[in-house]
Amino acid sequence: MKSGELSQQDYSLTYVVDPKKTYLIQPKDGEINYDNALKNPTKFYNRVMNQDVMEHKVEMKTRTEVVRGAAEDGDMPQVKRKTRGFEMTSRLTKRAIARILVAVQNKLY
Repeated sequence: MKSGELSQQDYSLTYVVDPKKTYLIQPKDGEINYDNALKNPTKFYNRVMNQDVMEHKVEMKTRTEVVRGAAEDGDMPQVKRKTRGFEMTSRLTKRAIARILVAVQNKLY
């Protein structure tokens, strides 16, 4: 999947961390079966923490565009113009809490 592409999946988790930044998390294996948490909690949490997820970050960005002016003599200087818009980046990763737990575990052992 390219950065900025959103896969069509029925199940995802959305986190709004501030008005200008939102994360959409899609588990690679689809929806989590929470019934397994009651049957075998250790296996369930191990699977969820080690599961790959597609993380899409959507945020408001300000970009500077350089626009070449069109004067009659063709010698107009470049003009910089600021524009605002949404930008989305995507990456395959582990859940944030899993990354934190692995980092702590590596420091302890």
